[in-house]
Amino acid sequence: MAGRLYLHSAPSRAADDVFLGPDTYRYARFLRDALARRGGVGRLLDIGVGAGVGAMVMADRFPGAEVWGSDVNARALDLARVNARHNAVDIRLVECSGLPPQPPPSM
Repeated sequence: MAGRLYLHSAPSRAADDVFLGPDTYRYARFLRDALARRGGVGRLLDIGVGAGVGAMVMADRFPGAEVWGSDVNARALDLARVNARHNAVDIRLVECSGLPPQPPPSM
């Protein structure tokens, strides 16, 4: 997350709000540390991608990998798309709950 800017929802009581906070930093640190011990990976999926922070950490660790994010929240996917574009990171996004019902088109 260091050196990057990420957008998230303005505070409200809307059901589709997407926030970044201390847990986001812990999650990003956990992913970075866990993935540091992994060899080459060709494809990764961040389930519940939210604003896209985890998917971007994955893409940073494995620059040649195909990185996907799934979420049931269309607003979260919009934020992930904007954040990825702003940070020049290639991630692919799909609206679904958990694993996509079938592999996304390029998988």
